[in-house]
Amino acid sequence: MIVPMYKYAFLVYHSDYRNFLNNIRRIGVVHISTKNNEPTPQMQELFRQVNEVEKAVKKLESLEPEKKGERPDFETGEEVFHHLKEMEKAMEHNHHRALQLEKEKKQLTPWGDFDWNKLEELEKNGIQIRFMACPIQKYQPQWEEEFYLHIAGDFEGYRYFVKIEKSIVDGQVTEKAEIADADELALPKRSLSEVEKEILQLKTEADELKYELHQIAAYSTPLLKKFLQELRQQLSEQDAMLQTMEEVEGKVKMLEGWVPKNKKNELD
Repeated sequence: MIVPMYKYAFLVYHSDYRNFLNNIRRIGVVHISTKNNEPTPQMQELFRQVNEVEKAVKKLESLEPEKKGERPDFETGEEVFHHLKEMEKAMEHNHHRALQLEKEKKQLTPWGDFDWNKLEELEKNGIQIRFMACPIQKYQPQWEEEFYLHIAGDFEGYRYFVKIEKSIVDGQVTEKAEIADADELALPKRSLSEVEKEILQLKTEADELKYELHQIAAYSTPLLKKFLQELRQQLSEQDAMLQTMEEVEGKVKMLEGWVPKNKKNELD
């Protein structure tokens, strides 16, 4: 249904202008005539905040609320929003760290759980352990006759083995003897069990963050929506001021707007 609209031009003394804007907003001026299309820096910042809070509201509304435990301790929607931003950073950090640890776990899995400290002690005594790998079909058994090798096992199409060398002979540093078709690997300086323990800890933290997010969705979404409405109102006020023309050396403000027919009597 199309509602008839009436155009008004308002002339208001400057000291009453703020109250006037609040009153016409309450009555229902649905559109203010645009005179200036270039938003101020303050409006641009408000646009950015409105966009971010809208996304936060949509995210909470997409979650299944969990009204368990204590209600989150927030007094304002702004507090909710800033806490959500901190949670987002924590969840992102958790995710990236988990990906890195899974990569380290994959690197260490073929070797099992071993103590790096023992390898360092061997190196101090002139014995170097080099971690190596090659495709299984390229592994040559005669390498075991030419070098000191120990096979750790086969994993995902590769054979993993260590090459044991004396790094110092008769007080002289020896050159590394390379094996064709085999690559030396650089492993994380941590044990497999340490990596798995941290992965488990990260999963626990991720579950706690997820639970907290669902709690906020259940109890604090109305506060966040109220904050969004406050930002939109500030933006509307800023836009009204932007579209206002000054008359009589700035003492009189002029504003044009459209009012639906059912609200006309309140303005007349």
